[in-house]
Amino acid sequence: MNPSAQPIFEERQHIDQWWLKALMLGIALVILFPIGQYLLTGQNNTNVDGNPLVPLVIVLSVIAIISGMLFLSQLVLRIHEYGFVFGWSILEGRFQQVLWEEVESYEWTTYTGWGLGIRMGGKQGTVYAAHQGPGVAFLLKNGSRYLIVTQEEEALRAALSKAFPKGDKKAGSIA
Repeated sequence: MNPSAQPIFEERQHIDQWWLKALMLGIALVILFPIGQYLLTGQNNTNVDGNPLVPLVIVLSVIAIISGMLFLSQLVLRIHEYGFVFGWSILEGRFQQVLWEEVESYEWTTYTGWGLGIRMGGKQGTVYAAHQGPGVAFLLKNGSRYLIVTQEEEALRAALSKAFPKGDKKAGSIA
């Protein structure tokens, strides 16, 4: 595969889950509260002897780094004439590459799971999702399965019809 070749289709999906943002904000506030209390009143209401700022700032920094990586990461899907490439941009060197001759078929489905991340196992195989919604489930000749959720269903349908016309099967729903 030539990764530098121009794709027929490319999609980059950002993680935009309200519940994940609320969770991260809640965790940050739980950590910021004792920091603010210590700075304003000098009271140490933590289980840490001495200055509680150091462990709290370390934990807050780790959460900020993880949150930044999570929200800056994108789910990337590229359709080429020779196959497709997909994965999370934070792990760009580890993208999956599949040639069309490795693909048995694909089918359109609706993913109703949590809508975030990489899920392995189950009847759908490995799921790549930044949200819930329509997706394409690829069945490879070696038995591997990949479900990739999309926000650009019509454009992806057109690209797949052009690049791999023999693969489209029935639609279904995968949770």
